[in-house]
This record gives sequence, structure tokens and C-alpha cells, in this order.
Amino acid sequence: MSRLKALFSPLFKRLRTATSGWLRTGSLAVTASALVVGVGYGTLHYAVPYAAGHSYFSLRSVRVSCDRPAVAPERLASLSGLHQGVSLWDVDFDDIRRRLGELPWVDHVHIARRFPGEVYLRVTQRTPVAAASGPDGAYLIDAEGAVFLAPQEGAYPDLPYLNGWLGFDDKIEAAKRLRIEMAILGAATAAGVPVSEIDVDDDGVFWLFPEAPRLAIRLGRDPRPTRAMAWYDSVIDDLGLLADAAEEIDLSFEDRVVVRGGDGALAPLLMAREGFQRGLAGAAGEAGRG
Repeated sequence: MSRLKALFSPLFKRLRTATSGWLRTGSLAVTASALVVGVGYGTLHYAVPYAAGHSYFSLRSVRVSCDRPAVAPERLASLSGLHQGVSLWDVDFDDIRRRLGELPWVDHVHIARRFPGEVYLRVTQRTPVAAASGPDGAYLIDAEGAVFLAPQEGAYPDLPYLNGWLGFDDKIEAAKRLRIEMAILGAATAAGVPVSEIDVDDDGVFWLFPEAPRLAIRLGRDPRPTRAMAWYDSVIDDLGLLADAAEEIDLSFEDRVVVRGGDGALAPLLMAREGFQRGLAGAAGEAGRG
């Protein structure tokens, strides 16, 4: 027995030494963790509330910039809920973005704190691609179809006008009409056709009025914008100088294009040109193209 004790005694000593070291290391780690947790708890429950409530961090100024000059900075600051005396720590960025995002013309809101007592607010408006005339002034429409009042009362921007949908009693039908007019505008823009106006009449027929030549393009009740613009481009090339004599190009048919003029001279001229057929629709000044 004494021999076994003598044999394993060094091993027992090394185990006791190692175990003691592990315990000391573990004890130090636990102590350090406890200190970190304690400091964090004290900071969250005492230091942060004290700093947040201190007058040193009270909001003293709000710097507002907006690319829409008709909107007063004071109104934007008021709508955002920012007022003097609120702590910078309590400024809720998400709430401000929600508040200002409810304005239909707002595209982006950027907010930043500048300690100790300033908030910077930058608001940018949607980029309009079209306009519409309403009872209370001009409305602007962006590429996504968002509609908002023009920046200044009585100002009518130099944009393509989309008419025949605003103020429509049936909101679903109004949205459908606007969506189709936006598709027509997109196809015309892609084809390089400058648009003055797009309209839908009481019968649900869509019309396109290019800036030049000054004529009406009838697209029908169920327009196919991309095909219509390809046909229109081909017809204008065939007409050449005669385009100024045309008053209407009807693209609503599936198998032909009809060009109408204000007098009987247009039909014979069109028939004489290559690419136009003799099959006339019957009325003077009207020619069909296959």
C-alpha cells in the first residue's frame, strides 16, 4: 500500500495543482463577468436615464432641407413631431419616417442626430413624369403611379398630361385608366415619341396626342401600347411630309391602320404612296394601311 501511495503521489499532486489553477481561473472569469454585467446594469438603469433626461441633450434646433420649396420647413418639423425640449435620445427615427411618409409626395426621409442638441432632417419629393388637371389644381404623377398635388398652387408643369381618370367616381376604374395611360406613356417614351397629352373619353377610348406632328392617335378601348407605337412610327415614316395634313391616326384595329385628314385631298395622296392600299373606309380624306 505504501508503495502504491509513493508511486501515485506525484500524479495526485499535479492533479491538485491543475484543479486549483482551473478553479482560480474560473473564479476570475466569473468575477469579471459579474463586474461587466453589473456595470452594464448600472449604465442602463442609472447612467442612460440620467443622461437622456439631462438638459444638455435637449433638442435646441432642427435643421430642415427639402427639394420642394413650397413646403415650409416649420411645417415639416411640426409634422415630424420634433419640438424643443425633447431629448435627443428620445427621437424616434421610425416614427418620423412613418409620419412624413404619409405625405403622398414624399419619396425619402433622412434623419440624423447631432449631439448635443440638434436634429438634421432632409426630405426629397417624388420625381414626376406626368401631370393631371384636377378641380383644385395640377397633380403630379411619378413613375410608380403615385399622385400628389403640384408644389405651387396655380402652377402647371411642362409634363405630359394624363386626363380622363382623375375625379372618376369608380375608384377601381380610375386606377385602371391611370395604369393604362402610364403604360401608353412608357411605350411612347421608349419609342422616342414626345407626348403632349393622353386622354380617355366617356366611351373608354384612349387617345394619344404627340407634341409633333399635331394630330390625334386613336388607341381604342383595349390599347396595346408597344405595338401601337411601332405601327405609329411606321406610319409617320410612310407619310413623310404628309403627316402635317393628317388629323387622326387610328391604331385601334387588329389588321390595319387608318389615317384620316381634314379634306378629300389626303386620300388620293396616300393612295399614291407606296405602302398604302386602295381599300378606303369610305369617307373622304380617309385611307387604310395594311
